Amino acid sequence: MSEEQHYVILDVETTGLGEKADLLEVAMIDLTAVDNKQGRRWLCHGVHHVVLFQPNLTERTDLYVAHRNNGLVEDCKYGLTGLAFIDWQYAMIKVLGKRPIAVGRNVYTDLAHLSRHAKVLFDAFHYRTIDLTTIDAAWSLDPLPEYPPSTHRALHDCMLEYQRLVYHRWFPRG
Repeated sequence: MSEEQHYVILDVETTGLGEKADLLEVAMIDLTAVDNKQGRRWLCHGVHHVVLFQPNLTERTDLYVAHRNNGLVEDCKYGLTGLAFIDWQYAMIKVLGKRPIAVGRNVYTDLAHLSRHAKVLFDAFHYRTIDLTTIDAAWSLDPLPEYPPSTHRALHDCMLEYQRLVYHRWFPRG
C-alpha cells in the first residue's frame, strides 16, 4: 500500500434505487491507513458533505417519507445547483488526491449513482472498492455491537461506517 493511498467512506442519498433516481446528498470521509508506535490506525483527513438543489421532491419518490422525516426534503430546497455542484466535484478531486478507493456499505450502488449524476467525481475514484457489507459478513460469527439505524442522511451513515472500521480494526494490507 502506498503511503499516499486514500480511502474514502462514501454514501449518497437519492430519490430511489433505480436508474432514474435523482441524487440528493453526497458525503465522504477521507482516510489513510498509517503505521505508528501503537500499530496501524486510520488517519482522518477531512469530512466532506453536500446537499443538492431539488426543490420539487414529491411523494411519488421511493424514499420521500424517510427524507421528509429526516429533514433532507427541506434541505434540498437550499442545496447546490448545477454549476456550483460541478465546482464542488473539482474541489473534492483536489482534496482527495489521486484515485481514492471508495469504501462503504453497498458502495457499488453509490458509485453507480455518481456515474450518472456526478461524473467528474466518479471518474476520480479508483476502480477498486471495499464493500463493508462483505466485511460485516466475515465477522458475522462474532456478535456485532448495536449500531444506531441508518437515518438516510449521507453524513450520518458515513460516520456509522467509520465506527464499523474502527470496531473491526480492519485495514487494507500494507
